[in-house]
Parts: sequence; C-alpha cells; structure tokens
Amino acid sequence: DRFPKAFFVIVGSGDMEGQVVQQTAAMGISDRVLFPGFLRGEQRNQMFAGADLFVMPSVSEPFGLVPLESVVSGTPVLISKQSGVSEILHHALKVDFWDTQEMANQILAVLNYPSLPATLHHESSQEISRMTWSNAAEQCLDIYHALV
Repeated sequence: DRFPKAFFVIVGSGDMEGQVVQQTAAMGISDRVLFPGFLRGEQRNQMFAGADLFVMPSVSEPFGLVPLESVVSGTPVLISKQSGVSEILHHALKVDFWDTQEMANQILAVLNYPSLPATLHHESSQEISRMTWSNAAEQCLDIYHALV
C-alpha cells in the first residue's frame, strides 16, 4: 500500500512453490509478484542487479551462498537470523523468520531511505572481499592447532 510501484520477484522452485503462487492470488497481489522460476548465470545476475533488496526469510538454511552472491552483485540483503550465513555476514538486515511485521518494516526502510541500502552495499561488499577459501582454511587450521 505504501509503495504502489514496488513488486516482488520470487526466484527459484521448491515444494512450496504452488502454495506461494496460490496464496499470492488469494491475497489479490498477483499483479505485484513475479515468479520467473529457477535462474542461473547471467539471468540470475541481472535479477540481483535490478533488485533494491534480496530477501531470504529461510526457516533453516545451513549456510546459503545466495545472499553472498547478492552482495557480490551489488544488492543488499535481508536474511533470517536463523540462517547460517547470518553468523558471518554482519552488514545485512536480519530478522527472525517468523517476524513478518519486522521483515516488512525492514523492506520499507530500504525503500524509504536510499542511504540504507547504499551503506549496506558498501559495508557488506568490503566484508565479502575478505571472505576467501584460504582465510576459511586458515581459521580451521587455527582451531585444530588450538585443540591439539
């Protein structure tokens, strides 16, 4: 209601896809939600680049590389506190997966305050640049050495 030009793009597929499509229709918002299905490569990158915000409200996501791909593509992220990636990505918006009201508030904040997504993008990009497989391996080795 507050942003009549805003729309959502739900990318991917899964066992709840049909239910989400039906719920969208039942809510009368089909004209504001797109379902392109599973995207790869350049199509995925274009979707990230065109988005104001990537939202991953996962109930359980052991790690999740997609939010990191979003940041690399220049799009800030809103992730659930329950996702594994929330432990390592500090410059992201985070909410409990069940707190839909707070999730909506965070989305509105990104749309209302252009400096917020710009700051999130800048800070998370710097954070991502320090994430390498070599650094991860080094941290694992440090833990092993500390235990021995």
